Amino acid sequence: MRVAQRVDPPCPDFARDTQNQAGQYDEYIANVDIRTEYVDDKSNHQRVIYKFRPYVFEGIDTIEIKNATLMPQRVVDDIIKTCLPGHAYKVEIGLMDKVRERIEKWYQDRGLPFCYVGYFDGMEEGVLRANVIEAKINDVA
Repeated sequence: MRVAQRVDPPCPDFARDTQNQAGQYDEYIANVDIRTEYVDDKSNHQRVIYKFRPYVFEGIDTIEIKNATLMPQRVVDDIIKTCLPGHAYKVEIGLMDKVRERIEKWYQDRGLPFCYVGYFDGMEEGVLRANVIEAKINDVA
């Protein structure tokens, strides 16, 4: 039974690592809550618990798929139709992942594993734009 709560000062490395991790995803993660808790009453072992809150891009009313030259327009239209959220104008990282997954699956199902979504942009303009990279292999020696 613990009588007093131990309060340890945060480790400088822990604080630096936290800032580095949050910095990698600044565009997609609005807030990161980090806390520690003791694993048990016998040891001094602690676990770190991260709670991420995604940034919600508001005012987005369309999805574009750019540079997908191999993908037929009907497939592009289907991805846009099925991925555009019902609650208009709010897009978060979960939707971006759904769009990325659908696009990359289409390429992989056709034996094109080197075609993928490189990045998203356009959110400031009210558009969720998936920028596709279609890598073509000319020769395998």
